[in-house]
Amino acid sequence: MTGSGERGWIAVALAVVLTVWGVRTAWVDSGPSPSMIPMAPASATPTGYLAPTAAPTGYLAPTASPMGYLAPAATLTGTGEASLTRSPTYTATPTGYLAATPTPRECLAPTPTATPVGYLAPTPTPLRPGRPWPTPDVSGGHTHYWLRRPILPASRCIASAFYPYGTNGMGQYLTHHGADFPAKMGTPLHAAGNGVIVVAGSDREHVYGLFRNFYGNLIVEKLDQGYRGEPVYVLFGHLSKVEVRAGQRVSAGDVVGLVGEAGIAMGPHLHLEVRIGENSYRATRNPEFWLRLLPGRGTLVGRLLTSNGRSWPGVALYVRRADAAQKVYQTLYTYVDDPQVNPDDEWGENFLWADAPAGEYLLETPWGKQVPFSIRPGGTSFLEIRHDVGGTP
Repeated sequence: MTGSGERGWIAVALAVVLTVWGVRTAWVDSGPSPSMIPMAPASATPTGYLAPTAAPTGYLAPTASPMGYLAPAATLTGTGEASLTRSPTYTATPTGYLAATPTPRECLAPTPTATPVGYLAPTPTPLRPGRPWPTPDVSGGHTHYWLRRPILPASRCIASAFYPYGTNGMGQYLTHHGADFPAKMGTPLHAAGNGVIVVAGSDREHVYGLFRNFYGNLIVEKLDQGYRGEPVYVLFGHLSKVEVRAGQRVSAGDVVGLVGEAGIAMGPHLHLEVRIGENSYRATRNPEFWLRLLPGRGTLVGRLLTSNGRSWPGVALYVRRADAAQKVYQTLYTYVDDPQVNPDDEWGENFLWADAPAGEYLLETPWGKQVPFSIRPGGTSFLEIRHDVGGTP
């Protein structure tokens, strides 16, 4: 783990530049290494690429239909500096907040043979570009795999893939500001790092999320370690019991609470958020990009943009293994066009695949393009795809 302001060095293990479809890719080795879905109003029109009506077989599929937030009337194994050849380009558009987790029984690792449960695809609507998207130079980017996994054993605790950060269930739900970890009621939750508890208890009197009693019971820890001169806050939501008090110092691994289904949750799970700069619902980042990497896993960080740098929001992207390309292995979703959804300050992603098993893959876009990429153990791969459709502004 590096201190605030420090940068570890990321060695470039592989940099591949593809000109086909305007795609640039790069891989860097980072070193050793719900539930209740907030439902969007009935009048909301889902936007984005249709998911298949029958869910594909693949990685980290939900084992049961997720339940939702009802809308009212989220061992540091590598840090360092990336020296990358940046990648290619593609984009779409949604709105809202949902924190989905399959009805959890226990925290189980996904298996490649798991058969995902499908959901009904929304009525097709044309893909439309979103707002201009930040495109920082990732050659100077740092990874920040600082946070220890809150549920043990870490190797078997992976966030739900159904409803990741910055997505809204293809227009069916409210925008998710965190990641959800299914677990049994009462499972101990461990502090993500050293720091001070700044919020502990109920949110019935104060708004920490979308509205009062959103999380029910929550904990917010301000980490000792800052990021680019800004404070970092970690939020645990929907707890059945809070085991700490505001002002208390904690160390990484201390038990701070128990998994529950308080607030708007309709099933036991942990809702995890990372907030940068201020303890605010509008200051979140994708928390899966902050968790310590698991052995044999890596991260895909990506952007799907138009040629002039606008996002394609709410698009479904299909991951296929290179050695079994006939099957969809994992479905990824680009972030919705919501100003409270924030990409990483140094990577500028609008989609992310965390805890990806090492291997060779193809990423399929809505336009039929398949872009190859690699995942290396302990590594961070970067992929940018730019694509235009006739009439794109």
